[in-house]
Amino acid sequence: MDELKAKHKKELKSFDGEKRTALKKIKGTSGKGKKGKEALAKAEVEWSRTQEEMLERHTNELSTLSSTTDTNTESADTTTNNNNTQQEQQQTEDTTTTTTTTTSSSSRTKHNLQKAKRKQAEREAQLAHESQLLDDARNAGPSAREMELSQIRELYLADAQLEVNEVTADGNCLYRAVAEQLNRSSDQSGGKKDYGDMRRLCAEALSSNQEEYAPFAELDDVISTFDGYIEKVRSSSEWGGHLELRALAVELKRTIVVYSADAPPLEIIGSGGSKEEGGEEDVIRLSFHRNYYALGEHYNCVVSVE
Repeated sequence: MDELKAKHKKELKSFDGEKRTALKKIKGTSGKGKKGKEALAKAEVEWSRTQEEMLERHTNELSTLSSTTDTNTESADTTTNNNNTQQEQQQTEDTTTTTTTTTSSSSRTKHNLQKAKRKQAEREAQLAHESQLLDDARNAGPSAREMELSQIRELYLADAQLEVNEVTADGNCLYRAVAEQLNRSSDQSGGKKDYGDMRRLCAEALSSNQEEYAPFAELDDVISTFDGYIEKVRSSSEWGGHLELRALAVELKRTIVVYSADAPPLEIIGSGGSKEEGGEEDVIRLSFHRNYYALGEHYNCVVSVE
């Protein structure tokens, strides 16, 4: 039991070191942009899941060893009884020797029982500690992500029989969410869409209407021209925002509605007209999250409750 507890302690220490090193490496290689933030958030989720699995494994190993130790104790008691029988037989042959041996055996047995009690107490304390760690992890209260989701649901989705449908967080979440909504539409004449189709469509829309969109593009030292911005939209995994939503709404001739916890629903009406003209099934519904992952913003798809 002592060796197992020492092993668990060493594993926890090693885990903390590996986690810090891995997160530090991600920060150093992915940079401080949106892509780097997403990579760091994803890594933190995976490390937290790994830690919970390790703590649960520790608890199971301690419980298994406890059962094995109890069985071994019973076996030891049987062996002790057999030894006592042999000692009684030996006593008839050599009373003096047997008396000395019995006294020594009794002393050792008493010492072993005391040691077993101490180990049992330590084992129970360790099991309680491991169990408390798991309880703390599971009952830490609602996270910022859960609170934000709850607000969006209560404010806008529940009464309308709508629900958030999660999409992959890889920098393409806006385009994935739009593609998912199109794939759910009754009109499938254009075939199934993916985020790459949405990126190309958005890039073409920006390129065809540069005078309208260029003033609103966020340029920097790395991407200093609107043509470079368009290429980023087309072929990178950089996140999209309001400008890209506007271009997609116009190009698709759909109204895009974005729900968030800290603002009223944002309606972006495409050139095809209003929601009423297009019909409710033509509305593309998304949810915008600031706390869905540890760092960075995220878009999900909003769908009807089935």
